[in-house]
Amino acid sequence: MRRKLLPWAACALLLYLLALRNLHRPPTPAGRPAARFWKAPCPLRSLWSQDLLERQRRRRSVSRDRAPGCGPDRQVESRVADFQQLPQAVKDFLLYRRCRHFPRLLEPRGVCGRGLRLLIAIKSTASSFVRRQAIRQSWGGLGRASGVGLVFLLGVEEEADGHPGLAAQLACESRRYGDLLQWAFRDTFLNLTLKEVLFLPWLGRRCPGARFIFKGDDDVFVNTERLLDYLDGPEPGASPGPALHRSPDLFLGDAIFGAKPCRNPRLKYYVPGAFYNGPYPPYAGGAGVLYAGRLARRLERAARALPLFPIDDVFTGMCLRRLGLAPTAHAGFRSFGINESQRWEPCAYRRLLMVHGRSPQEVVLLWRMLHQGNLTCG
Repeated sequence: MRRKLLPWAACALLLYLLALRNLHRPPTPAGRPAARFWKAPCPLRSLWSQDLLERQRRRRSVSRDRAPGCGPDRQVESRVADFQQLPQAVKDFLLYRRCRHFPRLLEPRGVCGRGLRLLIAIKSTASSFVRRQAIRQSWGGLGRASGVGLVFLLGVEEEADGHPGLAAQLACESRRYGDLLQWAFRDTFLNLTLKEVLFLPWLGRRCPGARFIFKGDDDVFVNTERLLDYLDGPEPGASPGPALHRSPDLFLGDAIFGAKPCRNPRLKYYVPGAFYNGPYPPYAGGAGVLYAGRLARRLERAARALPLFPIDDVFTGMCLRRLGLAPTAHAGFRSFGINESQRWEPCAYRRLLMVHGRSPQEVVLLWRMLHQGNLTCG
């Protein structure tokens, strides 16, 4: 009989000890279940997704972004796995990813106004004077008489980057040409997205009448006249119906679909999985894109609602996705260049709108070859 009672006594003692423990446990807040000793294996949200959720929870997200001169977000060091092992450029981006308001240092003049058919906005760096000069002397120099405006988008290159005395040189260049738009952020590859989020509101305030915008890099060759012909009317052989260029949703370029983040930390396009997990939306290569001025105002609103992303053309694709849009592919945009056998063939460039990867010397020579009087193309 005693042996039968022992298990029951042990069980009663265990229940008594558990009850005694619960008496000293803090009460569970109303509406919140008690914590369990196990955790379900749920996938963690990426930092970008967490930032997006945080922005969506705010009622006035813009006013709560970090102000000019904002400090680093030190919490990210514990929120991102192996943060200290990331490349320095990636760490800098993550630390300052919430800083998106910077004062303007240089403002262009005479770029905007009535009758502006096409605004050319070129991403350049302060030290790339030769590239800017080549564009001014070739495809970017048609001028306001042709309804074309030109502006270069710049950040700041510091003396520590090996570029001393640039501020004075840029001030002189700005006085002479009046086409520099510069903000007080450090000009790096992963900060190119800042040129997008700062350019769009400037565009809405200073150039609200621009019908179309071409935005690209300073190492592209653009057949500006063919670009204007495309905007003015249907291309030869085009199917009947409404012209694509008349759409307020026009966003044209070298469209990329089904891309995924680069996970190789040795490459400049590297994006750690802890920051962004998932495929990219459709986007157009940032070497050169063409979009409608009316779409630019909607892109600005979309950009305000999204966290910054270190790859600028992917970020623009995210903005398009938020608007329910996607870029339209056009064979005339060559973000990855053309066949090497056609590198010096002017007739090849006459059929295209934009070719990426040309030196300043090539840009000027190709423009002259394209406009020689005896050029005939079949």
